Amino acid sequence: MKITFLCGCLEPGRDGVGDYTLRLAMELIKNGHKVSIVSLNDHFLPKNSFEVLEQNLIPVIRVRLGNKQIQILSKVKRYIEEWDPEWLSLQFVPFSFHKKGLPIKLASQLNKLGKGRRWHIMFHELWVGMDNKDSFKLKLLGSLQKHIVKKTIDILVPEIINTHTRLYLSKLDKMGCKSDLLPLFGNIPILFQSEEKRNGIINIAVFGGIHPGAKLKKFINEVPKANKYKFHFIGSNGPEQGNWVATLTKNNVDYQLHGWLGIEEISKILSKCQWGVTSTPYYLSEKSGSTAAMLEHNLIVFCIARKWNPRDIKVEVLANDAIIKWKTTLDMESFIKCKRYKSENNIEVIAENFINRLKTKQV
Repeated sequence: MKITFLCGCLEPGRDGVGDYTLRLAMELIKNGHKVSIVSLNDHFLPKNSFEVLEQNLIPVIRVRLGNKQIQILSKVKRYIEEWDPEWLSLQFVPFSFHKKGLPIKLASQLNKLGKGRRWHIMFHELWVGMDNKDSFKLKLLGSLQKHIVKKTIDILVPEIINTHTRLYLSKLDKMGCKSDLLPLFGNIPILFQSEEKRNGIINIAVFGGIHPGAKLKKFINEVPKANKYKFHFIGSNGPEQGNWVATLTKNNVDYQLHGWLGIEEISKILSKCQWGVTSTPYYLSEKSGSTAAMLEHNLIVFCIARKWNPRDIKVEVLANDAIIKWKTTLDMESFIKCKRYKSENNIEVIAENFINRLKTKQV
């Protein structure tokens, strides 16, 4: 099968959706498919850029539009026509295509680039302002983004729509758009085998950005005191890292700041951890690549995020039950005794699932 992915940015390690697209493309190529990628808002390039290159052995067009949009998009259209893919796959995040999250012209531009071709859309994100407690300004921006999502679907008429989260499935369904769940694979390949805990220490991974308002203090107050715990901070984690370190220090809990590491080193640290914690809101945790990576490395992952309840949706069916919504009534002792979570999803399974869905539309 021949597929062209379209995303916002492809700067390695600097854009989550770009990294996702590259990893998926590499897996598909390994399985005998032909794949190319076009990035349409690569803000690491100068304006009016059009670069043709290979990235991880994948033919890539990296573009940043400026005041010469018509000329640049004509080059992209010519490339797509010459490459002649069977499918165009849009990897959608509103902020990937516009710095304020309002890519008003995107649908019409894409329609010109791929008119008459089969479209697939992966909605990595839909719109902001879904939380009951979000500000009026955020809800207003979200309503505009929702209109753009609907317009994109109406104009491109995709044959397949996927998303990573049950929350987004429900939101799309309320708009009258049929979509299917395609789980997210982790952003770190499994390069080391899991190790069992040693010396009575529970190693806990903190991987990815830390969101404000997480229930860290309550969490460490509720874990069984017969065990020792060590938190492993991987990456920069953002400004909230300092607050977490202060809380752990005050409560005499051990920790280590690993900082930025290579993929192999991250996999090695994850392999020795038994638990992971995420501060991504529970109903959005399915779209977290770092959470998926912890699950793939067989960690038990607790969500200790602030309270976040989506508007106009029943929340009880909106999350992966592999991600444990932490609360004070949990029997934490049982998680000490439990060996590890066993993940059924990985990039190999998900890539095959993706291709099989495209094939069903070609019969």
